[in-house]
Amino acid sequence: VASGADPGPSPLDDTIESEERRQYRAALLILPEADRDLLTGRIELGLRYEELALATCLPTAAAARMATKRASLRLARAMAQVQAPAKR
Repeated sequence: VASGADPGPSPLDDTIESEERRQYRAALLILPEADRDLLTGRIELGLRYEELALATCLPTAAAARMATKRASLRLARAMAQVQAPAKR
């Protein structure tokens, strides 16, 4: 590889990223629809909190931010649940 050239992700990196995506998707399905809407809007669509508030009928951007934070915590717990059986 030439000096300074980016060789791109390795096969291992691709495998790890693929597994993380699988865990994310599986965990997302465990969550309530309102959490899924907030998280996909923010993470996947890159919506601002003002836009999330409008899309999810929350009263303010601050409410959307707090609801998204709580949904993120639930997602993290769900991802740990999804990951746990694979470690056995």
